Amino acid sequence: MITSDRNVLIKTYRKLKKKKWRYKENQLPLEGFRLIKDAFENNVELTFVLYTKDFLAIEEQQKLLDKMHEKNILCKEVAFSLLEKTAFTETPQGILAVCNFRSDTIEDLLSQNRDLLVVDQVQDPGNLGTLIRSADVFGFSGVVCIKGSVDPTNEKVIRSSMGSLFHIPIVIDISYYDLAVNLKNYGYKLLLGDLEGKNIINEVVLPNAPLAVYIGNETRGIQCTKVLNNNNETIIKVKIPMIGKAESLNAGVAGSIILYELARKRFY
Repeated sequence: MITSDRNVLIKTYRKLKKKKWRYKENQLPLEGFRLIKDAFENNVELTFVLYTKDFLAIEEQQKLLDKMHEKNILCKEVAFSLLEKTAFTETPQGILAVCNFRSDTIEDLLSQNRDLLVVDQVQDPGNLGTLIRSADVFGFSGVVCIKGSVDPTNEKVIRSSMGSLFHIPIVIDISYYDLAVNLKNYGYKLLLGDLEGKNIINEVVLPNAPLAVYIGNETRGIQCTKVLNNNNETIIKVKIPMIGKAESLNAGVAGSIILYELARKRFY
């Protein structure tokens, strides 16, 4: 059993709190049974797992550890007080893990020739996690995070995505210009969520081409309209009809509604 905070696995886990170490090591910290189970079942490479004795009291959780042992994944029991101090959440569930992670390339994503989500400087981790999860649920090919967006490897993004980060490709820190040029080269059309959009989302007619769906910053909206206008002749601006007194929806909710409506038109 690990009891010392000087243990190399404990030190490794803790340093992944910082973005620079996550990208230097190409590793992510994971917390909680469901998230770690989802990563394992999706063949994400786990480098090590830390768990408490109490975690094994539940049969389903014991079975997960048994399967990990069968795959020769390094699993170490940790004193509860130490795991509680090591975890990033306030009430850890008795299991932590570290997995390998690499972002995808824009060329690989665009070559699928399918609708995708573009996140333009969304700042809230919960909103980004929700958008990644919704893109996964509604069948989008992947998510592109423009420079200035919250880091998708942030532990709050990972938790709020509920494992979807492991299901679909994620492109990180691409510039406005590079993305616009690539989208044009691959024949993508652009659809922007915009409060002033002329098209109502449930009425818009979609082109017979793959779409890049842009969801903008929580307060400033889409920031790259000028770059897009210079590089692509087809831009569709859509809005969500609102009946009540609220002025707007947050980016996660608004984006999810748009993604659902587009999926409904594409697949149903």
